[in-house]
Amino acid sequence: MKQNNLTILAEQTSQVYAAVNKAIFATIINSTILTIVLWPVISHKILLTWLTSILLVSIIRSFFTYRYKLTSPSPKEAQIWTHRFLLGSIVASMIWGTSTIFLFPTDDLTRQVFLAFVLGGMAAGAITSLSYIKLAVYVFLGFTLVPLAIRFFYSGTELSLAMGTMITLYFVVLVQSAKQSHTSNTQNISMRIENIDQERSLNKSERRYKILLDTATDAFFLYDLNGKFLDVNNQACQSLGYTRDELLTMSVSDIGVESDSKYPNLTWKGLKDGETIQVEGIHTRKDGSTFPVEVSLGIIHVGDESLLSVLARDISERKRVDKMKNEFISTVSHELRTPLTSIRGSLGLLSGGALGKIPNKAKEMISVACNNTERLLLLINDILDIQKLESGELEMEFKNMELTPFLKQSVQDNSSYAEQYGVSLILKPIEQNVNIYGNKDRLMQVMANLLSNAAKFSHAKGTVEISVKANDDSSVRISVTDHGQGIPKEFYSTIFDRFTQHDSSDTRNKGGTGLGLNITKEIIEKHGGKIAFTSGTDVGTTFYFDLPKL
Repeated sequence: MKQNNLTILAEQTSQVYAAVNKAIFATIINSTILTIVLWPVISHKILLTWLTSILLVSIIRSFFTYRYKLTSPSPKEAQIWTHRFLLGSIVASMIWGTSTIFLFPTDDLTRQVFLAFVLGGMAAGAITSLSYIKLAVYVFLGFTLVPLAIRFFYSGTELSLAMGTMITLYFVVLVQSAKQSHTSNTQNISMRIENIDQERSLNKSERRYKILLDTATDAFFLYDLNGKFLDVNNQACQSLGYTRDELLTMSVSDIGVESDSKYPNLTWKGLKDGETIQVEGIHTRKDGSTFPVEVSLGIIHVGDESLLSVLARDISERKRVDKMKNEFISTVSHELRTPLTSIRGSLGLLSGGALGKIPNKAKEMISVACNNTERLLLLINDILDIQKLESGELEMEFKNMELTPFLKQSVQDNSSYAEQYGVSLILKPIEQNVNIYGNKDRLMQVMANLLSNAAKFSHAKGTVEISVKANDDSSVRISVTDHGQGIPKEFYSTIFDRFTQHDSSDTRNKGGTGLGLNITKEIIEKHGGKIAFTSGTDVGTTFYFDLPKL
């Protein structure tokens, strides 16, 4: 029994070290982004000290991960490596926890929300990377979320109290999820170990085959190109509720496979030798219940016969955690938008003189508050759009659209914004009218993002040109060109990433959420198109996107 516990611990330790590099990578990326976002409002010395600390810990953890993989420790040595991993997790989580003490932007609600967003995301990610070791994930969740909740409660405002309450509930849900994930992982490991012990009496060739199948945590199916099952593993039987003999009399249609357009039932007939595709689908159990799966399909050859090898991984827990994350983001954003809309309306009334004449100094303060409220609402709306795009909840009804009147309306709608920067929008003549199939509102959002960016980064009294060109591949290209400062080359690879803005003082003065281009790219791709850009220093930038003609 003791030896079996050591083996389980060794497997758990192996799993966390296998996943730790992804966690370390996420830590480095998120801490760097957080430092950039907080740079204008937090002491640079404190920020750099905090960032250096977390990077140093990440390097040390990477070193121990390398040592672990290099030495391949025995089950008896697993406890030592577990303690080392725990120590690294505790130190890393403590540093994240200190961000709510030293990096909390007291007077900047936008960055408070962003800090909560980063810490919430790191906590959700810990479920996957740390749940094999219960103490590690509990410590990480405690040090990252509890201080954050306390900080919001300490702030005392109604909005802060709401944030603190939601983070506390989020913490409770994540702890429960971590507990379930740990139990499930331990059971899977125990099952794999038991399967290995049972198969030791088989001959060498059969043992290799059975271990490959029955120790897998994923369901395995082997079937012919007509979809009839030829072999399955234990996990397939357990996940679907059938016996092996029952499954071998069935075909893939009997388990009610459903999926997106990438995975119709006969897609495998188009697979090439050695090619593997990975898609998401839905399997139906014997009792009629369904669960989501991540499916990997590939063609194998046995003699002259071509067969389909399939691995199906149950991703119910991943979907549940993703749903919690999306609901958390959506709830926080909605809870912020309601009071901010009211604040914006009140400030507008004050600014318009509804309560009488206001001193000039007070007008300036009200103007600043109005501008910051608008920026915060824009950020919240962009975050909601991102969340809807990720979850597939962003509804887009496609219709036949005439391109010329659409572009004219886009220019008209954005001209007043461009005039604030002394910039003129010019729609170049369109040789022939083209129809596209799209969602007008979302494409208007695309044009608004591109035109506002072009106006912001144009020189005073400059122009922004909008042009249309028919491509040879039955698509049409729409281009937005400015003659401003251009985009530095070091930002080319990340320009469509979230929260990406090149960090010059000029850019900061222009404002923006850093989400517009990411949302634009997602919308264009939902239309079956693609977006790109060309740029030159002090020459200007052209963003262009291609859409299929109707």
